[in-house]
Amino acid sequence: MTVKTPPTQHRSSATRLAGKDIAGVTRMVAKNDLEQIKQRAVILTDAAARQLKLEREAQQTATRHESQERKRRMMEKEIAVRARREQSAMELELEADRKALLTGNEVVNNQHLESLRKINSLAMAATGYQLCDALQEHQRERQMVESRYNNIHDSIMERERRRDLQRRKDAEVEAHVKRMEARQVLEEQIADRQKQTIREEEAKANEAQKILKTYKQYELEEQRKIEQQRENRKETMWQVAVTNDRIKQMKEEMVIRNKKEEMAAAAYLRKKALEEEAKLQEEARIRKSKELRIAKLRAQQEKAQDKQAIQDGFRAKKAYEETEKNARLKEKRDKERKIAMMQSILQDRKKQEAFHAEQAQQLRNLDANMDRIGQRQIEHEYQNHKAAEAAAKERDLKHGDLLLQQIEANEQRHMKAKMFEQNDAKFLKKKALKESILAEKVRVDTLQRLQKRGVPEEYLRELSRMNINETNA
Repeated sequence: MTVKTPPTQHRSSATRLAGKDIAGVTRMVAKNDLEQIKQRAVILTDAAARQLKLEREAQQTATRHESQERKRRMMEKEIAVRARREQSAMELELEADRKALLTGNEVVNNQHLESLRKINSLAMAATGYQLCDALQEHQRERQMVESRYNNIHDSIMERERRRDLQRRKDAEVEAHVKRMEARQVLEEQIADRQKQTIREEEAKANEAQKILKTYKQYELEEQRKIEQQRENRKETMWQVAVTNDRIKQMKEEMVIRNKKEEMAAAAYLRKKALEEEAKLQEEARIRKSKELRIAKLRAQQEKAQDKQAIQDGFRAKKAYEETEKNARLKEKRDKERKIAMMQSILQDRKKQEAFHAEQAQQLRNLDANMDRIGQRQIEHEYQNHKAAEAAAKERDLKHGDLLLQQIEANEQRHMKAKMFEQNDAKFLKKKALKESILAEKVRVDTLQRLQKRGVPEEYLRELSRMNINETNA
C-alpha cells in the first residue's frame, strides 16, 4: 500500500519549490506495519463509551473520597492540637483559681452547686445537732412534769376508747348492710350490660352480613363490566375486519373501472381515426373534381380566344395556385386540428392515467402510512422501553453517587458534631473543675468557722471527710 507523507523541509525551501511536487513523496508501507496500525486503532462503541464514562466517574468518585479522607485526617490532627493547647491553658487557669482567695461574691454567685448546698446542709446540721443537745436537756425536764398528767389522761382516754369501739362496731354493721345493697345493684347492672353486649354483637353480625352481600354485588357488577368490555373489544375487531374487506372491495372495483375507462378511450380513439380518414378522402375527391373543372375551363378558354387564353391561363394559373394554396392551408389546418385533437386526447388519457396513478399511489401511501404508523408505534414503544431502562440505570448511578455524597456529608457532620461535643465536654469539665476548687475552698472555710463556734468534733466529722472533685462538685 502506498502512503503519501508531507515533506520535511522548511517553509522557505518549500516556497522555492514552485512548479515541483511539493504535496509529498510516495513511500511504501509494509503489510505488517499496516496490520499493526489497524490493531492499534481504537474504535469506540456506545457500550465502550459508556464503560469509559463509568470508569471516569468511578475514578472521580475515588479521587473525591481520597480528598475527603485527607480532609478528615487534617481535621482530626487540628482537633488534637487544639485539644492539647486548650488542656494546657485550662491547667494554668485552674492552678490560678486554686491559689486565689475565696470571696463572698463567688459563694453568692454559685449557690446552685450541689457541693455548696451539701456543705451548707452539713454546716446547718452540725449547728442543729448542737441546738438539739440543748433542747434534749430541756425536754427531759418537761417529761417529768408531763408524766404526771399522762396518767390522768390515760384513764380518760380508756373510757373514750371503749366508747369509740362500740360506735365503730355499729358503723361496721351499717356499712355491711349498705355493701350488700350495693353488690345487688352492681349485679343487676352487670346483667344489663351483658344483655346490651349480646345485642350489640348481634347488630355487628347483621351489619357484617350486609357488608358481605354488598361486596358480592360489587363483584357481580365488576364481572358484568369485564364481560361488556370483552364484547366491546370483539365488536371493535369485527368492525376493523369489515372495514378491511370494504377497502379490498373498493380496490377491486377501482381496478375494474380503470379497465373499462381504458377500453372506452381506445374505442373513442379508433372512431375518431376513422372519421378523420373519411374526411381526408372526401377532401381529396373534392380537390380532384375542382382540378378537373379548372382544366375543362382552361381548355374552353384556349379554344375561345388565343389572346384571352394567355390572360385566362394566367388567371387560371393564379386561381389554381390560389386554390392549391387554400387547399394546402386547409389541409394544414386540418392536420393541425387533428394533431391538436390527438394531443388533447393524449392529454386527457395522461390525465386519466395520472388520476388513476394518483389514486393507486394514495392507496399505496395509505397502506404504507398504516404500516409506517404501526412500525413507528412499535419503535416508539421500544424507544420508550429503552429510554426507561437507561433512565432507571442513570437513576441508579445518580442514587449511588447521592448515597456516597450523603455518607461523606454524614461523616463530616458527625466529625463536626463530635468536635462540638468535645468542645462542650471540655467546657463542662473546665467548669466542673472550677466549681470543685470553689467548693473545696468553701468547705475548708466553713469547717474553720464552725470549729471557732465550738461545735463538737463528732458533728463535723462528715464535713471534714467530705471528698470534692469535678464529678460531685
